[in-house]
Amino acid sequence: MRKNQGFLIIGLILLLSATSCLAIKRNYLSKEEVAWLRENGDDLKVLFGYQAPPDAFTNSLGRYDGLLVDYFRELENVLNISIPMEIFPAWKDIVSYSKTMDKYIIVGAVQTEERDKNWLFTEPFFRHRFILITQPDSTIETLEDLKGRRFALVNGYVISELLKKDYPELHPILVDDDLVGLKALSAGTLDAFITFELYGKYLAQTQGISDLKMTPLPQYNVEYRIAVFRKDPVLASIMNKTLARISNRKKRELDLKWNSVTTSRINTGFMYILFLGLGILLLLVGIIFVWLFLLRKEVERQTRLIREREKEYRVLAGNRHSIILSIPDAMAVTDENGSISEFNEMLIQLLGVKGGDLLKRRVVDILPFKSQEDYSRLKRRSEQMRTDGTPLLSLMATIRPPGGEDRDLSLSGAPVMGNDGRFMGEIWILKDITDQRNIENEVLRSRKMESLALLAGGISHDLNNLLTCLYGFVDLALMTLDERV
Repeated sequence: MRKNQGFLIIGLILLLSATSCLAIKRNYLSKEEVAWLRENGDDLKVLFGYQAPPDAFTNSLGRYDGLLVDYFRELENVLNISIPMEIFPAWKDIVSYSKTMDKYIIVGAVQTEERDKNWLFTEPFFRHRFILITQPDSTIETLEDLKGRRFALVNGYVISELLKKDYPELHPILVDDDLVGLKALSAGTLDAFITFELYGKYLAQTQGISDLKMTPLPQYNVEYRIAVFRKDPVLASIMNKTLARISNRKKRELDLKWNSVTTSRINTGFMYILFLGLGILLLLVGIIFVWLFLLRKEVERQTRLIREREKEYRVLAGNRHSIILSIPDAMAVTDENGSISEFNEMLIQLLGVKGGDLLKRRVVDILPFKSQEDYSRLKRRSEQMRTDGTPLLSLMATIRPPGGEDRDLSLSGAPVMGNDGRFMGEIWILKDITDQRNIENEVLRSRKMESLALLAGGISHDLNNLLTCLYGFVDLALMTLDERV
């Protein structure tokens, strides 16, 4: 018996404690408001269900979550009661339901003249703004540009009522939720879509709908309030006082929590693209750095080779110049244009001109040919050598230097070809064969005189033979005549 009495006393104490705590928690409410809660608390419900992240949405765990849900939980905590949720598929369904039912609260409603006909509102607890979303190349910049364009709004959003009042000439298409509107815009079936800024940015990034232009509409900055049925003024007063009990610190915590989450989620795609771009950029920089390093090494190697070849060329050039000067015949070297670039002293002596008169001139033009035929023949053979690379060997010609005697020349030329088969120039040797020709002529004359002497000797021998016979017969005749006489 005493044991049962002890349990009864403990129960009474706990009941009194709970009652006192409830009284303390609700001491900001009037007696009428407390009585209303006792009488109607079990029938009270909160209307939710629409998908509008980060305000209110079903998260990856299947739990209804968001900024407005957290505010609702704070209201429950302050009132020390549990209020069940009534879930609706879309905002328009909540609006339709609220017109015929009572004892409900809507967290995150925007006050308008039209809604004042059905709802009572608390003081605002959060501010929001609308944005105009278009394709990046769209010419739509303001609401005035929407005239005659296909644009959409979410059915039941306050922006519909505001546009109807301010822009009656506009005729929006109504969609069930933000995601439907954004997908239609991305697919090109809409020219523009208007929604809350956080909703649009969040969905665009999380759904992979990128490359959209978002223009703020500062004339439509709205305030979130709690709405109740118009015939429940006591409930409206309770909600207003309960909202006031939520500290500014708590409000900042909730705003920071969901703004940071939203920003993080909104920027996930952007950050991914940014980091991907940075990664590609770093890779390109690395590739360019390696390429420049290898290029520098190759340039250094090629520079060394060029310098070594320059040294070899200088040696060869010096040797070539020495060879040109040491050749006993007249010699000239031309460039790829056929102009004389080098020559020896024998060419100057042969032609009887100054060295400066020979540079940058063609070999065929510096020779004073005795006949036009020799000039034409050498010019033709020279052009043939430049065309097909055929060397010119021992072409005979006669020149008449100014103030001198005619000289007989043997002209020989050969093309100079590069490693790539490109024509680089010509080498000419002009051999003076005048003395050789004179000697040959003297020898020829000597041989002619020798032939004439041999011919004369033969003739005299033959005549001598005939005369010998005559003399013999004469002697015989004389001897015979003497005997007869």
